[in-house]
Amino acid sequence: MTKTNDVTRNRDQLWRRLADVDLDAEDELRVVQARKSNLLRRIDHIGLGCRNAETTRHFYEDILGMPLVLAVVQTDPYRNDNAELCHFFIEVGSGTHLAFFDHPSALTEDEFRPVTAFMRHIAIEVDSDDVVQDFRQRLEKAGIINRYTDHDVYHSLYFDDPDGHHLEVTFKPESNAEFIGKSRKVVREIFDAWSQKRASYPRWSQVTSKSE
Repeated sequence: MTKTNDVTRNRDQLWRRLADVDLDAEDELRVVQARKSNLLRRIDHIGLGCRNAETTRHFYEDILGMPLVLAVVQTDPYRNDNAELCHFFIEVGSGTHLAFFDHPSALTEDEFRPVTAFMRHIAIEVDSDDVVQDFRQRLEKAGIINRYTDHDVYHSLYFDDPDGHHLEVTFKPESNAEFIGKSRKVVREIFDAWSQKRASYPRWSQVTSKSE
């Protein structure tokens, strides 16, 4: 299953650890069986805070085209001051939801301060790179800063929502299946090596020792 561009591609950070990994029919069967035996089928929703329900609804529904499908106004059960919040759901085509909480009495500006682009990162898959480019045009028309990157195995459009949640619209080209298949075969080797290496970072070691 070696491809003609492997020599160049395997110098890439994503691919180089997989250069000597081969796939066969049994590997593909194991993936199917593993997914079938996993009782946790899909993510139903991801809970997120927001500054203002209408601002968030406008961004997701009017700009990105993700419909508002459920809204509940309720008293916060974890407080004793009758503070109310609005819990509302924005739907993705698969039936997964982004579930937002507009809770003026509880959420402060500290909740929305950016930390890094890796935190609070939500990626939503689309069917083609043309769709990715369509969303890029929508964002640019709305004056929203975005960044498109072709990672070979992912074509990704990065941007932030009004509350600083990092979003990604992504398409998986044909190379993605090979990449994921090879990755599964060596994932524990990579993961365990990282776990050992992580202990050598003094700052991280201190944080770990305090929290454990």
